[in-house]
Amino acid sequence: GNKIPIIIVAGVKDALVPVAGCREVAASLKAHGYDAKYLEFPDGDHGSVVPSSVNDVYDWFDAHRRQAAKE
Repeated sequence: GNKIPIIIVAGVKDALVPVAGCREVAASLKAHGYDAKYLEFPDGDHGSVVPSSVNDVYDWFDAHRRQAAKE
């Protein structure tokens, strides 16, 4: 199948999205054969993980570029 690569960024101190659920989803994706990267920030909350992870996210995008359809 054609599985889309996925990156998950989580903060341990996130009050809106519990980190335990993020860990479960990441493990399940990997178990089902997805190319999934999981980044966890011990002091991160819902907002602070964005600037902390931006370089990793763009590196992920660069490593997983879709190839343009050949005409």
